Amino acid sequence: MSDDTPEKVITIGKYYPVRGDYANIDRFTQHIIDIKKDGEMLDTKSAEYYYYKEAINYFTKRMLAILSDTEKYVICVIPAHTKGTSASGVRKIAKEVCSRLPE
Repeated sequence: MSDDTPEKVITIGKYYPVRGDYANIDRFTQHIIDIKKDGEMLDTKSAEYYYYKEAINYFTKRMLAILSDTEKYVICVIPAHTKGTSASGVRKIAKEVCSRLPE
């Protein structure tokens, strides 16, 4: 973007923090909860891993639908506030998006 072009903020959904009852959450919020898990620590045969991968694919597809394949982008992932935390689903999504965009 040039200096005279206003930056755009694009939202793809609204996250509703869950406090206790998980029975009434929407799909978007469930996907957010699923990507917060450490995919490297999950049993690849578990339902939890299945939903983690489903959430990664969901957000990767959403991002690719928004981004143009004729533009260049810088994708940044903010690290967790806890020192030494493991890889995040957000980092995995960023890697997936970058691997599918042209160089």
